[in-house]
Amino acid sequence: MKLQRGWVGPGLPKVRDVGGTYGRWATDQLPGLAPASRDPTLRWLVPLAPNLADAAMKDERSLVTDHREAIASEAQRLNLTLPPSFVTLVSSEALQQSVPSPTACYFDLPERIAEVPFEPGSFVIRFLNDQQWCCVWSLLLRPDGTCAVVCSDQPIDRAERDQEEDEDAGEAESTSDSEVVLCADSFEEFLYRFWFENVLWFALIGQEPALTAEQAAYVAFYQASR
Repeated sequence: MKLQRGWVGPGLPKVRDVGGTYGRWATDQLPGLAPASRDPTLRWLVPLAPNLADAAMKDERSLVTDHREAIASEAQRLNLTLPPSFVTLVSSEALQQSVPSPTACYFDLPERIAEVPFEPGSFVIRFLNDQQWCCVWSLLLRPDGTCAVVCSDQPIDRAERDQEEDEDAGEAESTSDSEVVLCADSFEEFLYRFWFENVLWFALIGQEPALTAEQAAYVAFYQASR
């Protein structure tokens, strides 16, 4: 697997074009974020307007609820630090439902934490899936206590598990063809941009009466670069 830096997300109607469901943009070509993006308490994550309720992301299979305690216990056993913002999100269904998705993404948690091949000693927790699993996002936990969010075109945790099973059966397969993109250097930064862009997406298609000042500045950044 190759770890690259960038942002993976849907396009923004009439603002940022994309050829398919998702595109990738260089980190240095993204608009800046408000200071709230560094707030680990997620106080900025407020309930969605009623007209966006149908687009709210949900724990569709109850796996966040079912697996979060096991994930927390395993992280402690592995001496891994879960960011407070991540713990806050997975512990609150209301906060999870405050994030809309124009591409029907949903929150999820696996049965276990998986080690990754591209950074020795690091682990991932997959927490967000596209409805068709063409993109999945995972929390990357490093042995030095830092974390990041990565996006991949196939589940890293499943690829690692499948490879272990193949090795046990004497049929080892390489997962080096999977593309992994480092999207953000903190969970709260990732969640803020993901939430912000998705809310903006709905505003741009007329679901909101007017853009906020922060949304208008985000749009202006792209208009100026054309």
